[in-house]
Amino acid sequence: MQIYAEASELLFSSHVFDFDLHIESLVAFLSDLTPFARNCIRSVRLVKRALPYEKEYSKAEWAIAMEWLGRLGGLKSLSLGIVCGRPGPDGWDMIPALNLEHFDVLKGTEGMEWMDGLLTIKGLANCNVEPLVVHCPFPKSAAMARYIQFSASVDDGSFAVWLNDKMVRS
Repeated sequence: MQIYAEASELLFSSHVFDFDLHIESLVAFLSDLTPFARNCIRSVRLVKRALPYEKEYSKAEWAIAMEWLGRLGGLKSLSLGIVCGRPGPDGWDMIPALNLEHFDVLKGTEGMEWMDGLLTIKGLANCNVEPLVVHCPFPKSAAMARYIQFSASVDDGSFAVWLNDKMVRS
C-alpha cells in the first residue's frame, strides 16, 4: 500500500493533465482513478469551446466535468484556454472590453452558464487564462456581439483577473 501511495503521489501530482477541447474525457479519466489518486492531481488544463457554436451536449459535458473538478481536493492549478472570436481586420479596436462587475451579471445569462460551473472550483493557487483567438464573423445578433465583447475581455486579461478573484485563495 505504501508503494501505491508514493507512486500515485509522484505520478499524479507532478503532471499537468491536459484535456484540451476533449472535456468529455475528463470525467472518464477521473472516474477510473481511486479516490486517493484523484486527490493527488494538482494541475489540469482544458479549453472552452467557442461559445456561439456550442451544442447542448457540450454544455452538459462541461457542467459534469466542472462538478468533478470542484471535488478534487488537491487541485492547485487550472489552465483554461478560451476560444475567442475576433471579427475583421481591426479585431476588437472598436469594441470595449467588459468591466469586472459585468462578469457577475454575464455569468447568469443565456450561453454563459458555463461560468457558474467553473466557479465551483475553489482554493486554487493558480488560475491561468489563455485566449485562443480565431476569426469570427461580424456580429449580426446580440449573442454574437456579446461573445465578441467577452472575447475582447479575455484577450485584455480582465476576465482572468475576475476569475482569479473568485477561484484563487488569497
